[in-house]
Amino acid sequence: VRVQRKEEEERRRKDEELAAQAPVRVQRKEVVVGRDVRPEEGQRVVFRRAALDNDPDLALDSGGGVGTITWVDPEDLDGDGVTGDICEVLWDKTRTKGDYRTGY
Repeated sequence: VRVQRKEEEERRRKDEELAAQAPVRVQRKEVVVGRDVRPEEGQRVVFRRAALDNDPDLALDSGGGVGTITWVDPEDLDGDGVTGDICEVLWDKTRTKGDYRTGY
């Protein structure tokens, strides 16, 4: 627990340093595609830290960078009445395309 707490403190410190260096105000609250906003082609996205913690191999797709949504599934796969449960993203750094679930 202590090691994890120390890592969290270090991560928070680095985030604060980056925010202080940023030319614009850094948004602290994550906006999650498929939960907070509907997915749309052309949106610029990154993987959430929680997703990368859960599946570190996702970083191989994105290269740790930004991507663009190139396709949104028109079907409602989970039956909640909202489409866009899966999106295709083209990652800038790796030029990799992949399909990813939205909303978590």
